[in-house]
Amino acid sequence: MASLEAIAERGTGTVREVAAAVGVSVVTANNVVRDLEAAGAIDEIARRQGHRGPRARVFRVSPARTCFVAVRVDPGRMTARCGDATGTGPAVTVAGTTPETLADLVDRAAREQRRDAGQVRGVVAGVSPGFTEAMGARAADLLGTPVRVHRGDHLAALAEAEVGAGRGAAVFLRVTGGPAPSTTLVLDGAPREGAHGAAGAMDRIPPQLTGTRAADGTELTAYAVALACVIADPELVVLDQGVAEPELLPDRIRSVVKELAGPEPEVVPSAVPGDPVLTGGRRLAWSGILADLARRAMAP
Repeated sequence: MASLEAIAERGTGTVREVAAAVGVSVVTANNVVRDLEAAGAIDEIARRQGHRGPRARVFRVSPARTCFVAVRVDPGRMTARCGDATGTGPAVTVAGTTPETLADLVDRAAREQRRDAGQVRGVVAGVSPGFTEAMGARAADLLGTPVRVHRGDHLAALAEAEVGAGRGAAVFLRVTGGPAPSTTLVLDGAPREGAHGAAGAMDRIPPQLTGTRAADGTELTAYAVALACVIADPELVVLDQGVAEPELLPDRIRSVVKELAGPEPEVVPSAVPGDPVLTGGRRLAWSGILADLARRAMAP
């Protein structure tokens, strides 16, 4: 897995470069690269002048074996992007949220990447309330490829941990706004979804628990986040672009945390480039495909 990741991160790699990145001998790296090539995980794309034998060969992760689609499911519509080892295609948006619509969207997104649905190795869907795992399973049956269903806010938190404001933070909370606001706790780069996938759903918190009115969204959000801060003690709170009154919320969160006798965290805006849900979905799909390719290469 480490050798495949080294090539993926660099875009291309030779045996010597893989050995240096992973910290193994050139002989060991050559054996691993040979197994990866035999499994179809990597392709030779060039030979370097002035070198002989295995050290002259330049490899990249196989685009044909790494096609994936990330999907964002919102009320009434879905957006998807297809990617592979060469990059990610443009976003495609369609109306509707049925399994049949999802299967059609995956095919359309794949065609934007000059692929077809049969080449897609995995789909990750970041969903809003109402889209169930059973619907994802139905879409998987239609496509003939796995469809992994996650809450959209949890995928956004994964993106925040890997490429956003939470990068390097051991413990942080990500606050997502919208009609179903939520907080996601991230520990050591991994979002905690809870035993039933419902962790952090602020819309399920009774207003009386926080001493606020149901209509007072900013106050409810501030108290819900503050309660989570008292329990989790995060070093950072990251606010999604969709939170209500972002200019007022940071100070209110700090004030309520102080009122509840908890340490005040730093409150910052999200720093994920592009759509956080699709970014998280792409990264999760990509890592899953690399892991699968590595397992196949290591299989006896």
